[in-house]
Amino acid sequence: MNDRVKNWIRYIVIGTIAFVVINEFLNPKEVRLDSVPSVLLGTWESTDLFVDKQYMTITSTHIGSDRIKNIKGPRKDLYGEYSLYVGSSFFYSCFLKTNGVLDISYVQEGEDRYGSPIYDHIKMGSFTLCEDPVDPVPAVAKMGSFTRYEDPVDPVPAVADSNCITLLANGGIVYVTVTQKNNGARIYRGTIEVDSPLILDKSGPVEIMFSRGEHLVIKSGGERFRPRASGAAKITIE
Repeated sequence: MNDRVKNWIRYIVIGTIAFVVINEFLNPKEVRLDSVPSVLLGTWESTDLFVDKQYMTITSTHIGSDRIKNIKGPRKDLYGEYSLYVGSSFFYSCFLKTNGVLDISYVQEGEDRYGSPIYDHIKMGSFTLCEDPVDPVPAVAKMGSFTRYEDPVDPVPAVADSNCITLLANGGIVYVTVTQKNNGARIYRGTIEVDSPLILDKSGPVEIMFSRGEHLVIKSGGERFRPRASGAAKITIE
C-alpha cells in the first residue's frame, strides 16, 4: 500500500470522526429545557408521585418536595429520558415510555469529601398517570345582593362542626390525600389551590397526607393551625 492510499485512508477516518463529533454537538440527544414539560405534570399512580413545575414529591418513599433546579430532556420527542436536577450532584432520571408509563430513578453522581467517586442509583418504580383526578371544591359562589333590615336580629353564635374540616393553601399549591381512619375510605385526593379553600365532611378522625406542609393550613373544630412538618408528611385530625 503506497503512501497516497494511506493518506486517503487517514483523511477519511479523521473526517468521519470529525463529522460524528460535530453532529453530536449540534444535535444532542438531550437538551436543557426552560421548565418541566407538561407531559410530566400531574399525579402519577395514586399518591406515590406528584410533579408540578417546581417540585417533585414521592410520598411512598418519604422523598418529598425536592425543588427542581434545571431540566434536561429529549431534543425532538416527548418520549424518552428526562433528567430533573434537584442539587449539584442529585437528580431524578425519568424515562417516559410511549405507553404512558414513567420509570423513575434517583441518581447521585459526584465525589465525596475525600475525592472518591460516588454513584448511587435507586430505582423508585414505574408509575402511570391517574385517570380519575378529583376536581377541587370551587371557591364560595356569589349569592346575590342584599339590604340590611332596619331592626337586625342578633345572629346565633356559630358552633364549631367537628364533622367538617377545611384545608387551605397559603403561599403555594399543596397536594393532599384525606382518608378516614375508622374504615380507610378516601375522602379526597388532589391539589389545593391558593385562595380556593377545600371543605370536606368527615366522620371521626382522618389522616391527611400532604406534599408541602409549609403551605398547608387546617381548620377543624373552630381551630386554625399548620402542620409542624414542612415538605411531605402526614397528620391525623380527630
